[in-house]
Amino acid sequence: MKIEKNLTAKAEIELKVTLDAKEIESYLDQAAKEFAKNVQIKGFRKGHVPRNIIEENYGKDVLIDVMLDLKLSNIYQKALEEEKIIPISSPRVDILDKEKLIIQFTSAAKPEVDTKGLDKVKVKKEEKKVAKKDLDLELENMLLRFAEVKEVERKSKNKDEVVINFEGFDEKGESINNTKGENYPLKLGSNSFIPGFEEGLVGAKKGDKKDLDLEFPKDYHAEDLKGKKVTFKVEILKVNEKTLPELNEEIIEKISHKKQSKEDFLKDLENRLQERNSQQSKTKAEEELYSKFLEKAKVTVSDLMIKDEEGQLSKELEQNAQRMQMPFDSYKEILASKEGKTFEEFLQKQATERVQLRAIIQTLMEEHKIEVAEKDLDAEITKKSSEAPKEIQDQVKEYYKSNPQAKEVLKNQMKLDALLAKFM
Repeated sequence: MKIEKNLTAKAEIELKVTLDAKEIESYLDQAAKEFAKNVQIKGFRKGHVPRNIIEENYGKDVLIDVMLDLKLSNIYQKALEEEKIIPISSPRVDILDKEKLIIQFTSAAKPEVDTKGLDKVKVKKEEKKVAKKDLDLELENMLLRFAEVKEVERKSKNKDEVVINFEGFDEKGESINNTKGENYPLKLGSNSFIPGFEEGLVGAKKGDKKDLDLEFPKDYHAEDLKGKKVTFKVEILKVNEKTLPELNEEIIEKISHKKQSKEDFLKDLENRLQERNSQQSKTKAEEELYSKFLEKAKVTVSDLMIKDEEGQLSKELEQNAQRMQMPFDSYKEILASKEGKTFEEFLQKQATERVQLRAIIQTLMEEHKIEVAEKDLDAEITKKSSEAPKEIQDQVKEYYKSNPQAKEVLKNQMKLDALLAKFM
């Protein structure tokens, strides 16, 4: 086997493999034995037809095709081993000469990343304090789980729950996709529907039918509905009044699954909300950083890596659709409409950015010599276990101890946090 290696300007490795005569003969003999299992030629038992008879009856090209099906993967692996190459993508295979059996395998090489200018990139992580109204709203949502629900005959008020049938129609009177619901429980004032919908139902009572002439927001997530005028036909089936329970130690124990004073419970709640705010600020800052990395870094990456990433991303999105119990085709339409593109264009853009961003981060890790000491990793595991409920703290420790993959994921997250902190 003769191998010629070439590194292209597209961050790809080409391996041009030429098989020698001895290898070709050996492979063709094996192909003939495999082919003979499925042919019947007069004068020969099935599975025992000689190679020369097969070539006379079917031609040598047929045997070459069988040989390539059988041995192509082995030839590629042997070439990788001889050249000491660890591939980072599935290969593209080109048969350059079928008669002489000259085969070219092309796989992705390590992306080339120019990080010049990234040292000047900085983003500010905003620290948002917990407002009293946010604390009150969170507490109200918790208490709603234990609220007394009673149907009332009066007109609806803000914070009531109305059970409704509804459907949206365009200006031509035609039904709009994904705007229909039946027996839908809606809390008035929750802002879960488009502006004007919930406000339009305040003052309605059981049995009322209302037409709401509204407009989808210009930044609505579905591209085909942005700024679109809609008439919602709504039927009020029921008006429910919810009475919140008093915040006492009994309710607190039901909510938090532990005995606490009201003061301690509210303090814990404020701390959790502050942590959530901090995490949201961190996520927002990270997304801003990623955008700047992609904007300023120069990355050369193989299309083969992007193709592999598209396949992986498509599987992830399909699993998301299954979790939401949504047909994948419908989910694809929603994703594509966010950017006004086809799903294939959406997929390629997302996959390209994911591959490029990973390459940029890996390069920055190397340049900044980011590492995580074992003692720091152990300390983080201890911290995570201490934050868990007391009855499962030992299980959390054991999970990381017995699961090297989970431990590696945590380590990589710590490395990423350490790197990003340098730009905040």
